[in-house]
Formats: sequence, structure tokens, C-alpha cells
Amino acid sequence: RALEDGIHQYKQVNLGIATALDNGLIVPVIHRADKLSIQALAYQASDLSKRARTNKLVSEELNGGTFTITSLGTTAVLNFNPVINVPEVAILGIGKTYTKLEFNERREIEERTKLQLSLSFDHRALDGYPAALFLTDLVNVIENPSLLVLY
Repeated sequence: RALEDGIHQYKQVNLGIATALDNGLIVPVIHRADKLSIQALAYQASDLSKRARTNKLVSEELNGGTFTITSLGTTAVLNFNPVINVPEVAILGIGKTYTKLEFNERREIEERTKLQLSLSFDHRALDGYPAALFLTDLVNVIENPSLLVLY
């Protein structure tokens, strides 16, 4: 995290889930997200978002984020540049899925589902190459979800 006295490295991931409300945006946090299964992460993200929309979060659920995920997938936006929530060091933006005609390996045209990701990060804490490797790993998992059982 980027704090006034410098960059602090934490041993856990506290994952912020940007949630749209009628009057703005709120970012509830899943603490120690790196210790949870995919199912537990999905449940907690859904639960926090529902409670955020009904104003039922407690203050601890709004603090301590180290990384945020934000999505405009329910809109017409394909790609955007998310802004880092200080003092976090990165935020992942997820656009709307869309289809595109492309050539496959056999040079035949086929329709493919596409998704654009945008990673904003603080260069004081992270260089571009490790950030690109993170995105590469994420793309591999999205394209091959069976890899999740290996993590």
C-alpha cells in the first residue's frame, strides 16, 4: 500500500469489490482474500455487494483494501482506465464482453467472445513487466478455468 511514509508490503490480499450504488460508488473489502477458495470469494463478493446496496455494511468492511476489482460489464463500455483507490497500489478494470469474428488455427472464421482488462498500478510499488505478467496469468486462468484447481 502507498502510505504517506512510503510503500508498505502486506502479507495478505484484501480485495476491494467496487460496487455501484444509486448515489455513487462504494468499495467493500474481502479481507484475506488470498486464503479463500474461489467459491468462498464469489460468495463473499456477492454478499458484500448486496449488503452495500442495502446499507448494511460495517465500517471494517470498507477499510484495509490492498487491491480492487471494478467492472463496467453491465454497461456498453468495453474498455476504461480505472483510478487507483489510495492507499492501494492497483486496480483491475473489467469491461463488457463482446463477440468478434476472428480466424482460428485452421484459418476459418469463427465468432469469439472477448473481454478487455485494464490494470492501473502505482509504479512506485510495481514495475510494468510484473504487472503484465500478472495480467498474462489472469488471461490464462480466464481462458482455461481448470487451472484454478491448481492454485
